[in-house]
Amino acid sequence: MFVGLVRKNSFYKDLREFEENQICDRNLILNSTFYNQNLCFGAYENEKLMGLISACVFQKSILINNFYYKKELCLEVKKRLIAILLANINQNKKSILFLATYAEERLFKEFKFKSLAPFTKAKHLKNSDEFNIDKAVKSIKHINFERVLKKVDLKAFNENRFNYITKSIFKSSSLILSTNLGYQHSYALNKKLIKLSPWIMDDLCEDEANILIQSVLYHRGIKEIIAFIPTEVKKIVNLYKTYGFKMQEDYKLIYLNTRPSIKLDMIYGF
Repeated sequence: MFVGLVRKNSFYKDLREFEENQICDRNLILNSTFYNQNLCFGAYENEKLMGLISACVFQKSILINNFYYKKELCLEVKKRLIAILLANINQNKKSILFLATYAEERLFKEFKFKSLAPFTKAKHLKNSDEFNIDKAVKSIKHINFERVLKKVDLKAFNENRFNYITKSIFKSSSLILSTNLGYQHSYALNKKLIKLSPWIMDDLCEDEANILIQSVLYHRGIKEIIAFIPTEVKKIVNLYKTYGFKMQEDYKLIYLNTRPSIKLDMIYGF
């Protein structure tokens, strides 16, 4: 088993084969290899991609934004992927963040990661007629989108993530909605599944949060929608439940080094 930098010359083909039997964010993975070429690593068996990991570096923190692997990939190779990434990050001060499944959290704790907050995967099954959608919701557009994104995202994460969001995350299937108090981004992971991420709202924004969740259901409701939300922020959990989302799977936001300053009550979709 070879573990090292992804093979750029064949990576698009390797990734196509890798995602045949599992869901992954191909657009984000490809952009990660483009913008952070030295922080994208793969595990290969007989020239076949079996797992990958990547990270994005910000001024104050580092986000592990992709960690995917075939179900048959052994624990030791997963550890090698994490180890080679951390060795190349070479940081002992910046916060290193990752949203992990509970199984992955146990694995990352071997590298001294700590728990920051529990998260939940919320899922909405396709049903476009479940709610009466107000006409104003149907016609919502993004209002000063870039200004709002810069302002509220910086407030939530204490970090300038504008270029990362608009260059690495946005894709051709992106639906971008905003109000004066927040922005919402959703995109297709595949033909059947929509991911709601990121969605950030400022304080005291319950009315506008309702408008945005209704709007995404109006535009995206014929497909399944998933979002990762902070479990202990009841206003956010209750909002999703009100609109028919089911809480399906537990996650943990974990970190290494400095504890990050993140306002979880602003994160409606991680």
